[in-house]
Amino acid sequence: MSGDCEGTQAPYYTVRVELDEAESFISNNWSGAGSIEDVVHRLADRIRATDPRRRLSTDVAESERLKEEGRELERMHFRTGDFSYNLKAIETYERAIVQNFCNHNAWANLAWTLWKQLEDNRALKCIRVAEEIIPTSNHVKDVRERIRAGKRSMR
Repeated sequence: MSGDCEGTQAPYYTVRVELDEAESFISNNWSGAGSIEDVVHRLADRIRATDPRRRLSTDVAESERLKEEGRELERMHFRTGDFSYNLKAIETYERAIVQNFCNHNAWANLAWTLWKQLEDNRALKCIRVAEEIIPTSNHVKDVRERIRAGKRSMR
């Protein structure tokens, strides 16, 4: 992927699946279906039951604003030594990601802040997401290298 994901569509694939395989995948018992029409109705009901009830937000500008707010909170931690600023930064980066899942910088910043808070497993998962979104990002590479080197601060 490159750039923001706003307005893009995930790729889709057509796969031929036998009803027995579909039954285990969709967790529906097909044996009671008398006709293909019954199968289609059951399948439609199953899909409706898992359909999201609201659209996901994709507010890129708000995501960027929140990312910058998170950076300022991290700076406040650096200046004061107060770790509560890092906790607030984590929450802010998470909100930025909710607004734009493809904000690779928010993912990288979240990873770095989690790493500083000794939440290594979460940090590694977040930096992997950032790398998947934009693998060529210098910022993402920089955060990955700091984590690999075991650094817990910029200095």
